[in-house]
Amino acid sequence: MAEDDVEEDAAAAAAAKKKQEANQFADTLTKKHAKQLMLAAGFIPGPNVSLQHAIDTFKKRQFREIFLYSLFLFCFTVSSYTQRDVQNASLYVNSVRSVVMEKPFAVVPFWKGFRNISLPEDCWLYLETVLPAYLFEETWYNGDPIGPDEKNKVLFVNHLVQAPRIRQVRVQSYKCADGPGGLTGVFSAIPQRLKQYLINCYPAVGGSTWAKDEEIPGWPPGNKLKYRSGEELATEYYSTNFEVYEGGGYAIDIPLNTTQADVKAMFRYLMENKWTDLKTRALFFDFVTYHQDQRFFLSVRLTFEFLHIGQIVPTESFRVMRLGFIDNAQYISLVFDVLVHLLLLHFIYDDLERFLRMPKYWLKDLWNYLSVSMYIVFGISLVFKVRFFTRSLPYINSPPEEMDTQVAGFDFESLGWISSQIWNWTAVNSILVWGRAFRFFKYANDAVASLSYAVFDSSTQLVSFFLVFSLLTFAYGVSFHISFGVDVGGNIRGVTGGLGTLMSSIFAQWRLLLVGGSNDFSQIVEANRLLGPLLLLTYQIIGAMIAIKLPAAILNKTYSTISDHGSDDPMAKEFRSVLARGVNRMVS
Repeated sequence: MAEDDVEEDAAAAAAAKKKQEANQFADTLTKKHAKQLMLAAGFIPGPNVSLQHAIDTFKKRQFREIFLYSLFLFCFTVSSYTQRDVQNASLYVNSVRSVVMEKPFAVVPFWKGFRNISLPEDCWLYLETVLPAYLFEETWYNGDPIGPDEKNKVLFVNHLVQAPRIRQVRVQSYKCADGPGGLTGVFSAIPQRLKQYLINCYPAVGGSTWAKDEEIPGWPPGNKLKYRSGEELATEYYSTNFEVYEGGGYAIDIPLNTTQADVKAMFRYLMENKWTDLKTRALFFDFVTYHQDQRFFLSVRLTFEFLHIGQIVPTESFRVMRLGFIDNAQYISLVFDVLVHLLLLHFIYDDLERFLRMPKYWLKDLWNYLSVSMYIVFGISLVFKVRFFTRSLPYINSPPEEMDTQVAGFDFESLGWISSQIWNWTAVNSILVWGRAFRFFKYANDAVASLSYAVFDSSTQLVSFFLVFSLLTFAYGVSFHISFGVDVGGNIRGVTGGLGTLMSSIFAQWRLLLVGGSNDFSQIVEANRLLGPLLLLTYQIIGAMIAIKLPAAILNKTYSTISDHGSDDPMAKEFRSVLARGVNRMVS
């Protein structure tokens, strides 16, 4: 009994001490801090709210939020890394990419590869001589023939899962005098001086002008190809830097039992019969491989865009993915993904409940907008995941199809695009998820809290600055684009270089400040020896004096003010002390 009395007295003393500490903490709070604490605890400030009850509720809520969000961070990170094997996927993609992209033309006296294609004869030479050499190999390196179970493999280990397909999309021609939309009357579609020379014209894009009524040469010789829609070909639309192409077109599937000689003969026959012409806007060659050891599917699409300006631009798409659930690691990653979304539902419910109870105060907290952005991105990513699984699981779990060796019956390119969108949105969410964790940093220590307050207190000024500077960069981007875009256009492949597009021109200004790019100075000066240096000089001065110095000055001033006068709220200090006491009790 004596021992029980001692324990009861100790418990009562501890409770009294805890109550005394709580009362002391409550006495140190100003009205402003007391109001903030009540709001943080989920109560609307008022005379009927007990401050002591709000303090206890605040501590419990913060402990719960930190624990749940730490668990959420852990599950999200594990789920992201286990669902996508980046290292092995990169190794796999680059091994196949090196074969496709770097295998040279064997019939020219100089090195020439896929990315050097620019003319129709280059395209057909690649299809006839380069592509069959790696896609339909028939001998080993020593000349021995490949066995039946070793055929239909890229690099001898990547199995072709369905028949490769070549497909083209075509446009309808129109009379130049009538214009693409049949313009007549006041508007002249072509200059009168050239009217006698310009008879037939070919539009740049399809839409309503996609050719669907023609018959073109097919294979075997003597066959005629008719247009088939995207539904018939099981192919969706496809977009590039230049155009958006429909999923239909004129397609030939190459059976997997085809010999290399027959494939070369087919491409030679199509070339001799002018399979592509001025109506052709794009030529697609698709094949899909599977690597058993890593369980990777790889969708490869080689695109030859026949631009309306007369040049062919080759582009490539390599999309790697895993389908279905084959081993325990995939089920474990699925469990973590489910936990992530269950915790996310809890956060959404908690924020929704707070918003409905006190909307005015909830909307004033900027952290809530970050949370909403995170919820939206998670929702978008979830939609893509549902689309991916509803398409892939029926395919991967279905029995073997003999037709896979004869036709391309499944659109792996569109499935790969969906898979890439999942990881694109997950990458965005990674920034938001870890950014939201920043709100708990103030509970770590004074130094981290000061840094957190400095960034948060400066956010309004920094956002205003970046908005103004973005408008200024946009203005200079437009100036460089309209002044020098024609002469310093960059590579025709896209927006990665030069000033040929508005986007590339804007990025050129950012590169000039961030990485010290030359911004094609010599070419700009050659294009205009007065305006070019003037624009470059003024932008450099503005960038060096404003863009680089001002954000640092804003952060430095805010951090200095916080460090000198202190901006740490008593709630954070009290929570840190409670947390420290709890850790000390656990250790001792």
